[in-house]
Amino acid sequence: MAEAVACGKLILLGEHFVLYGAPALVLAGGPKVRVQASRAEEDRLLSPSLSLDVRLAAAPPPAARPFASLLSRLKREAGYRGGVRLLIRSSIPVGQGLGSSGAVLVASAAAVNSLLGLGLSREELARVALEAEQLVHGRSSGIDVFAPLYGGLLLYSSGRGILRRRPRAGLPLVLAFSGVKRSTRRVIERVSSWREAHPHTFSLLARQVGSWAEEGFGLAEEGELERLGLLMTLNHCLLSLLGASHPRLDGLVNESLARGALGAKLSGGGGGGVAAVLVRKGQQGRLSRELRERGFRALPFRPSSEGVSVRGGSARKA
Repeated sequence: MAEAVACGKLILLGEHFVLYGAPALVLAGGPKVRVQASRAEEDRLLSPSLSLDVRLAAAPPPAARPFASLLSRLKREAGYRGGVRLLIRSSIPVGQGLGSSGAVLVASAAAVNSLLGLGLSREELARVALEAEQLVHGRSSGIDVFAPLYGGLLLYSSGRGILRRRPRAGLPLVLAFSGVKRSTRRVIERVSSWREAHPHTFSLLARQVGSWAEEGFGLAEEGELERLGLLMTLNHCLLSLLGASHPRLDGLVNESLARGALGAKLSGGGGGGVAAVLVRKGQQGRLSRELRERGFRALPFRPSSEGVSVRGGSARKA
């Protein structure tokens, strides 16, 4: 048996625009997923948190198809004809913008890689997990795969991969939930329609937001939190204009700013989900309590400096 653990992520600057080549700033961390892979008579997916118990040999339901694709590819590369049982235990909320699907697929790929002794590099694991994630969102920048795979603070581009990485980033962030579930695919389509209607303006915005992401990486390194917070709030305003937000999410951002946050914005696909809230050092607990008093679930966000971790498995190629 092999077991892999991966975390979620918060996008601090650049979502949606990252799909079109602009850099984005993302921080790995928060809730985690644990995947156990073991040899079995048949391919099977078990996940109490996702309410899945599926045999993958037949036509799997839509939620299980990314895992069937991932297993098929890795088993083919290993020359392994037996079955693999995946047991998934995840504390990452689904449909909230924390990169649940990417983290689960990264952990699954890493666990199977170790179980079958393939010895794939992180770059190769990224390709496997990203191919499977395309079945979830239709179009993916890859940011939900690279963040849990490598950990830390990343400046990321869908066309060029990781541009810069800082393993440790002590940013005082609060993870706040709007309480609204959404479909990433639908929000992406909405923003895409806006882009098609206003191509020149969207191109200008993409360049601007990309420059904010590049600047934001340096600000995070230097501890310039006020400027970083301002850029985050501006980014949220743009995303809201593009139709990527939600009234409840806008209200959460406004409540955070009214209570002293340095910046706040939607994180991930939008349309609901979570907000990333930047505060002054030592203020995470206070703001979390005040947001909870206003009816929002909120807690300090804990960054992860390490990428996916694995234990167990085979020492040789199966």
